[in-house]
Amino acid sequence: MRFDWDHQILKTGIKNFTQAIMRLHKGLPPELSELGSAYTRDEFKRHKKCTPEEAHVFMVEWSRYALNLAEQLGLKGAKSAKPLGQTFTEEHLDHFREDQISQLYELKLAASGENGGSDEEVSDKPSEKDSVAKKNSEKT
Repeated sequence: MRFDWDHQILKTGIKNFTQAIMRLHKGLPPELSELGSAYTRDEFKRHKKCTPEEAHVFMVEWSRYALNLAEQLGLKGAKSAKPLGQTFTEEHLDHFREDQISQLYELKLAASGENGGSDEEVSDKPSEKDSVAKKNSEKT
């Protein structure tokens, strides 16, 4: 059985939640706001139809993100708040699936502007993604 987000009450709640996240992004520097909003829209579109278990995990994690971002931005916005961002430890990365590691790496490239449009440039360089993927494959 697939979880269908077309139910009107749930759909309205999801829309309101997504809009709240987008409002939080307005407190970020312009580049991060644009990147965060695009990523949010993409992720919510990707998860329109998922199992109830996946939907629960998805919403819990996005709720954590929203709370974390609100805390980092503070009441008066990014200028008066603590530094933005969070460092992932190896322990955090151990809980990620391979596709999540890849997605995180793509987000890192987009945020830092390292992918100058050529995948060959990126693939020739050793990366955090490669070392994490290698570490994960050694575990199995």
